[in-house]
Amino acid sequence: MKAHRINFTLNGEKVSLEVEPNDVLLDTLRGRLGIKSPKVGCDRGDCGTCTVLMNGRTVRSCLALAVEADGADLVTLEGAGTRKWTKRLQAKFHEKNAFQCGFCAPGVILSATELLEKNPKASQHDIKEAIAGNLCRCTGYEPIVEAIAETAKGKPRRRKGNNMKNFMLAAAVTLLAACAVPQQGMYGGIGAQKGFGFGAKRTMVAQQPAPQTYVDEVLDVVTEPAGARVMINDASVGYAPVRYSVRRLWRGEPGRMTLDTVKVEALPVAAGQCVQSGIYGQNNLKVSSPVRFVMSNCAPVTGK
Repeated sequence: MKAHRINFTLNGEKVSLEVEPNDVLLDTLRGRLGIKSPKVGCDRGDCGTCTVLMNGRTVRSCLALAVEADGADLVTLEGAGTRKWTKRLQAKFHEKNAFQCGFCAPGVILSATELLEKNPKASQHDIKEAIAGNLCRCTGYEPIVEAIAETAKGKPRRRKGNNMKNFMLAAAVTLLAACAVPQQGMYGGIGAQKGFGFGAKRTMVAQQPAPQTYVDEVLDVVTEPAGARVMINDASVGYAPVRYSVRRLWRGEPGRMTLDTVKVEALPVAAGQCVQSGIYGQNNLKVSSPVRFVMSNCAPVTGK
């Protein structure tokens, strides 16, 4: 493949490098530019750990090609400290213990940064909508929502007395609580762990159904020959090749969550061609981009 030279701004600095047409933005940031805050999680745009800001909007860098960054202004958590809301969010997250393992934190903070830059008076509903695509298996989301809401109100709560003493006390309380009380994970699952902490027994209990979580994805649909009319969920979205954003909803019981599927159909524009259809997210249209239809036969083909 022919390499392409791209030029963009990364955390305020000019970057110029050559990339292959199929290089993924996340791999380029981590492997070639040493940017480690975007994480490799699900590698399919579901979890939000790879979130970065591109021209002020959050994007899933595991779903974006490096060539799409050409001419863009990219910001990761490493360079977001100059933005109005990011440092306030980081301080409030620390105050509220809104992250534990920290794996999801960069993506959540950037999603919250985008929200507050657009809507400084965001409601709890707005906050939950904004972070719906960022999955966290540690906190249960409540401290995250509280931290963002308090940041929006601009009323920081100051610790009184010795900061180190308060920190050690909070850490001790958290550890004792973790050892003594049943813990709930994001998707539940029933089981027990022995020998946890001070020899205590921690029982995992099934969680109540989780709040609705949406996943935004970009679908590229191409046909051979080009020009077929493309329908997604029975709505016309244009003529191939076409790029279309879809939103899928997590459904099911905790521990057995699945994503909604999307109906994709290509209607012929010439005699002798077949109607092509498939279900994106199931075996006959796997999660890959682009989705490719060969109009001369009736078997959908997927792949890059």
